[in-house]
Amino acid sequence: MMKIAFVVLLFLTATGCQVSRQTEDYKLRTISDITLTPTNHQHGYARRECFLCHNPANIHLNNRLNSPLFDLAKPLVDQSGETSCAGCHGSNGVSQ
Repeated sequence: MMKIAFVVLLFLTATGCQVSRQTEDYKLRTISDITLTPTNHQHGYARRECFLCHNPANIHLNNRLNSPLFDLAKPLVDQSGETSCAGCHGSNGVSQ
């Protein structure tokens, strides 16, 4: 039984990783929508590892909310990685 579960898990992981997304778009309406909550970030709320789901190469490519700070986001993530996420997106329910 464990072998079957492992094979299914391996298959799902491999097929999910082959999804080719060029950008990430979460249909945000206002700047306050970027703060992560249990409602708008259901599958990742209270998790520390942002880059398990979000490919750094696909984030912060389009300034959909016309934020004047947007141009700082990509270089900050490139330099500081996941530690920079909370600065704009809040704690994501994770205590420091």
